[in-house]
Amino acid sequence: VHWDEVLWIERRTRAEYDMWKARVQGGADAIEFEAPAPGYTGRGVRGHVMEGIYAQHPDFAANDFKKAPIAIHDGSPDGHGSNTYGQVFGSGKGNREARGILPNAQGLYTNASDFSSGKASRYDLVMSLVKNQGVMFQTASW
Repeated sequence: VHWDEVLWIERRTRAEYDMWKARVQGGADAIEFEAPAPGYTGRGVRGHVMEGIYAQHPDFAANDFKKAPIAIHDGSPDGHGSNTYGQVFGSGKGNREARGILPNAQGLYTNASDFSSGKASRYDLVMSLVKNQGVMFQTASW
């Protein structure tokens, strides 16, 4: 607690569903709604979640700025991956407090099972995502 590197500590509380707080703390709300030139929602950004998702979730639907989620390699679903994907790309349509950080960015996803087991090369996947899909970042929560 007394280290110079520690900037902030939150008291332990029960688990909360608070994506809206992450948007406030991370600045997503400010650049979308309050900045001198508001409106940034991730348009033109392409990102990848290294987990399976339920691609038909209504918060992941295509809109004027992006297509529906794009499966790469293994598109089999995973509930936990859907949570991760929603934190990045969710529209918040079903619940405004669940709006992702980049709701209008194009999301791609891959179920990680083959990569975490060593059946496939994550390096090769990432190289392909960058080279062939224009992916700018990748995230996973495992």
